[in-house]
Amino acid sequence: MTNSGNLQDAFLDKYKTSGTELTVFLTNGFQMKGTVLDFDKYVILLNVGEKENLIYKHAISTFVE
Repeated sequence: MTNSGNLQDAFLDKYKTSGTELTVFLTNGFQMKGTVLDFDKYVILLNVGEKENLIYKHAISTFVE
């Protein structure tokens, strides 16, 4: 865990730094596979193929490596 205690940020920062591809499952059942470019309190910027996708965190169900 990070010093600030924010597990979510530590998890996302790990994948942003490593460039590891993740599968993101959304609450509507849709799947997106890509790499984390950046994130903030409300959104994640995911690179999928040649496109950047801004995903609201409240729409995310699960991450799978």
